[in-house]
Amino acid sequence: MLSNLTQEKVTLAYRKRSLPRRIGVYVCVLLVLGFILSPYLLGIVTSFEREPELFGRPPFPFKPITPVLDNYIYILSYEPFALAFIDSALVAVTTTCFVMIAGSMGAFAIAHLRFRGRNFLFNFVVVVYMLPALAMLIPIVVLLKELALLDTIIGMVFAHSILLLPLMTWFLIGIYENVPADILEALQMDGTSRIRSLFREVIPLSRFGFFLILVFSFVNSWNDLMFANTVGIVSVKLLQPRILEFMSGGRVLFTQMAAAGILSSLPVVALAIVLQKQIIAGIMKGAIK
Repeated sequence: MLSNLTQEKVTLAYRKRSLPRRIGVYVCVLLVLGFILSPYLLGIVTSFEREPELFGRPPFPFKPITPVLDNYIYILSYEPFALAFIDSALVAVTTTCFVMIAGSMGAFAIAHLRFRGRNFLFNFVVVVYMLPALAMLIPIVVLLKELALLDTIIGMVFAHSILLLPLMTWFLIGIYENVPADILEALQMDGTSRIRSLFREVIPLSRFGFFLILVFSFVNSWNDLMFANTVGIVSVKLLQPRILEFMSGGRVLFTQMAAAGILSSLPVVALAIVLQKQIIAGIMKGAIK
C-alpha cells in the first residue's frame, strides 16, 4: 500500500514538473504549424473574396469577409483550366508510373546484383541527379524537337521522366538495400526470377518507402513549372503555366489566381490524406537516407 502511494506521489510530482515543458512544446508546435499553414490558409480566404474587397482592407488585422463562390465558379467554367487540369493529371500519373517501374528495376539491380560497372552506374545516377534542371532544359528541348515530340503529352512525360528518374532511382537504392539478401537468395534457389522477386517480395517489403517515393514523384511532376512552360507551348498547356496567365497583361487577378491555386492543390492534398499512414511510416523508418 505504501509503495503504491509513493509511486502515485512521484507520478503526480513528475506531471507537475513536466506540465510547463509540455505546454512549451505545444506552443512551439502550434507556432511552427501556423507559420507553415498560414500561406495556404490565406490563399483559401483570398479565394472566397471579391477583388475590390481584397484591396479595400489591409491584411492585418483581419476583418470579417463575406465569402462568395464567384472565383471558383469562374475557374471551373474556364475551359482552358479544365483541359490543363486533365493534361497535368495525365502527365503526372504516366510519369509516376514510368519512373517508379524503371526506377525500381534500376535500383534493384544496383542494390542487389553484382555486375561490371555497377559502381560507375551508381555514381552516374548521383551525378545526373546533382545536375541543375536548367542545364538539362535546352538539350531536352532540342532532343524533343528532333523527335517531333515537342508540345505533346508524350514529350512532356519524357521530359519529366528524365528529370525525376535519377532522383527516384537514388532514393529507391537506399530503400531496397534494406531488404535482406538472404530472402533474395532463397527465392533464387526456389527458381523465382529476379523480376518476379522484385514485384512480389522486394516492393511489398519496402512498401512504406515505395509509397513515399511514389507521392514524391507525383508531386514533383504535378508542380513542375519550368519544363511545363518550355516543352508545352500551344497544344499542351499544363496547370501551373495556365495559373500564371492570371498575372499577364500587367494585371494580377489575385482572387481568381488563389482559387485556381487551391483547386490545383486538391489532388496532392487528397493523395497525402489517402497515403498518410504509408508516408508517415516511410519517414519514421528512414526510407529516404
